[in-house]
Amino acid sequence: MSTVNVLLSTYNGEKYLKQLLDSVLNQSFTDIYLSVRDDGSTDSTIDIIRSYSDERIHLSVGKENLKPARSFLKLLKESEDADYYAYCDQDDVWQEDKLKIAVDKLAGYENEPALFMSTYDVVDGNLNFLYKRDMEFERPMSIESVIMFRSPSACTMVFNRKLRDLINLSVPQNLRMHDFWTLLVATGMKARIVTEDMSLLKYRIHGNNTVGLMDNYADKILRLIKNAVSNKNERMLQANSLYENYYSLFDEETNQKLLEVIHYKDSIKNRMTFLLDRRFRWNAYINTMFFIAVITGVF
Repeated sequence: MSTVNVLLSTYNGEKYLKQLLDSVLNQSFTDIYLSVRDDGSTDSTIDIIRSYSDERIHLSVGKENLKPARSFLKLLKESEDADYYAYCDQDDVWQEDKLKIAVDKLAGYENEPALFMSTYDVVDGNLNFLYKRDMEFERPMSIESVIMFRSPSACTMVFNRKLRDLINLSVPQNLRMHDFWTLLVATGMKARIVTEDMSLLKYRIHGNNTVGLMDNYADKILRLIKNAVSNKNERMLQANSLYENYYSLFDEETNQKLLEVIHYKDSIKNRMTFLLDRRFRWNAYINTMFFIAVITGVF
């Protein structure tokens, strides 16, 4: 039977952690490990984890606060071998069949890197339903769309050992988030990407996460511009890290796409070539943000 290693990085998550742990440990698919790395909690998070006598839980307490992205990648490198791996957020609640559905969907792709993603229900702090997240899975998943804007959600990701091994080859100098990096590696390596437009977890919005509730396009545009300026060249730097780590494994076309992003600021000609490259297109809203970011040099 297949095994799944569920990866959880915790940090001061005492408020909702027990609900998450219960939902993971009570999955209908039971052949799991739950590998937890605490990233320097000062509340009762570690005590809550240690209160469980379940032998499937493996806890390590980090000696330094790495922040989520690097904490998860460290956890991925150091966790026990399994057939599949699943990222997990400390404040969500999983549907009972989440892992079973993911493993069933990935069956048959053992000989190639493969990644499963679903969607989820966005809920408030008390788990009241707000809306179902539209992941636009009907649109092609490409390295261009990921670099441009696509926001993956780690909590929905389940992937096989082949993809785990590829991710573990990297030591990215610049790292936006672990899910963004995972999807970049997957698309860059032409991994099998399996999606399911089914809500398999409850994604809790609370505190600073409330920006996710904005439905006014003017507010969204202002937020994107603010993020682009504050994280100047974040996506270009991420493309550069990807190229540095995988250029010898990527095909020529993928490397050329990355180099186009990396060098877009080198000249006016490069900026125009980048802007006119029809592979970097989505919808009017995203295209406008892309245009602004490239012209102002903050992409």
